[in-house]
Amino acid sequence: LLLKLLLLLLLQVPGNVAAAQAQTQADLVVVACGNDTALVARPVDVSSSSTSSTSTSSSGILLPVRPVLDVQGCSHTAARLHRLATFGAGACMAMAADDVRCLPSFLIIGAMKGGTAELQLWLAQHPSLVRWNSRQLQMTGTGEPHLFDTWPHSTARARALFPPPPSTPQEHTADDLGESLSNSVKRRNADALQKESQPQTQHTTAEMETLLSALVKTYLTDAFRLPPSRSSNANTNTNTNIKNSFSSAHTLYTFEKTPAYLSMSPWRIRMAHQLLHGAKLVATLRWPAAQVYSHFQHQCINRRLFRNTADNSIHLVIWACRPDTDTGADTDTDATMRPPNTHCAPRSARLEERRAAVLRDLQRNNNNTNLTLDNIVLLNFPCSPADFHQLLTDENTLPPPQPQQPHDTPVMPVPVREAGELLRKAAFARHLRNWLAVFPRRDLLVVFQEEMHGAAGMMQVVDRIQAFLGLPHFDYAPLLAKTSSGTATILGGFSKSSTQPYEPMHPRTEASLNAHFAHDLRQLADLLGYDRVAAAWPKLKSLVLPPPANRANPPDPLPGQPQEQ
Repeated sequence: LLLKLLLLLLLQVPGNVAAAQAQTQADLVVVACGNDTALVARPVDVSSSSTSSTSTSSSGILLPVRPVLDVQGCSHTAARLHRLATFGAGACMAMAADDVRCLPSFLIIGAMKGGTAELQLWLAQHPSLVRWNSRQLQMTGTGEPHLFDTWPHSTARARALFPPPPSTPQEHTADDLGESLSNSVKRRNADALQKESQPQTQHTTAEMETLLSALVKTYLTDAFRLPPSRSSNANTNTNTNIKNSFSSAHTLYTFEKTPAYLSMSPWRIRMAHQLLHGAKLVATLRWPAAQVYSHFQHQCINRRLFRNTADNSIHLVIWACRPDTDTGADTDTDATMRPPNTHCAPRSARLEERRAAVLRDLQRNNNNTNLTLDNIVLLNFPCSPADFHQLLTDENTLPPPQPQQPHDTPVMPVPVREAGELLRKAAFARHLRNWLAVFPRRDLLVVFQEEMHGAAGMMQVVDRIQAFLGLPHFDYAPLLAKTSSGTATILGGFSKSSTQPYEPMHPRTEASLNAHFAHDLRQLADLLGYDRVAAAWPKLKSLVLPPPANRANPPDPLPGQPQEQ
């Protein structure tokens, strides 16, 4: 084995994906169905392999030992699926000899309208990556599982199982920012085997195991099934239960993107960490005012915006009202927790059902029985800039914001409503801090949608993500193509950048939104580094003052972010 590893290292050719994949094959450890003894009797020896994997190269590094929970021929209850959560991100479950499904090794968590679909399309072409539902959606960036932001439907007890940390949580350190995906998984596998034999909290153990088993069963649908191995020389495991069809688990990672994850409530983030501890996170941010306007047009094209002709007001229908705000409400239908122009309807609701939801809320809240469905009119795409700023404000027109200098504590100059599905989702600093309260800083990479413009920019972002994940380098240049609008995309793929354009928002609307988000932008600059954010968003300099040059304790940089000067 040592001679084989040495030979692989000597034959490694930077930039050659096939050679890199051969180098990064993982050994599989099979956990037999319902057999706890087998789990303990098969310790994962990471002491020798971790030493050989500490040095990285542009072609990637040796992959870790990977656990596979074998549930062939046994019920989900007997298999105790919650044990998969013990291993965390990247662990696999064998449903049959030709059906292996793996928990995602990384998540694209948002932001919505921040280029996540384009990023998913590009990353799905990497030979070592398998996206969610790859068999149907491989050549499109669309498709999202929406697990952690929607499951379970009854949230009261689930929230109690994932309580907040102590009042003084331990700060995550960034002592090994260069750690790769494989090192992280290796350490986690070793910790998991040690943690399996330790006693757990008594009163919630059974409930937690039941919930995690249901979570695994819900998550690992056929959409996370690994395809046949893309490597011609896959490793052969000595265990007789492992067939050649399992060989793809040696080299392939799964991932998914759900932009709603970024802004979901903290207890849901803790639930995600319970199942996917050790996962890498990729967040794509967009200038908040531009993100909010794009999100508004997204709601418009999906037929969720309506006008009440009785008073000319604009109303938004969202497909579910979940208790994912700071209010902590336990009911999904509590209208008092929503702004007056936001309404709820099931995701599958037809147009008439959405109109009825708006009418029902208006009649109840305004005690106006004279309104009828004829008063509720759909706004057709593209929606106008005037409709946008009317939705955001209490007045029909926006007064211009007061002239002001860059500041640290802004005051909103116009009465902007806290529209939960628009403004709340663009408070990026708050959302990232919620994630960093649970996941280590080293496991989060932040990129900006503005950096993805053009072929060169997109390739730089994707290369940074490859390095962050510790994956074999893949050259995307042969796959480049252009959309009808001239933007770069993947050959044969569907890009949202080619969809119908819409008018830009009014300058005074943008100025008011910029002032509204200035405080969150200040926090984001503190979190990521002022120079890093200002390089992607030059408008930051007109809203937020740079930090003092002699700041005593600058923030630790996130992976892929240069140290603040």
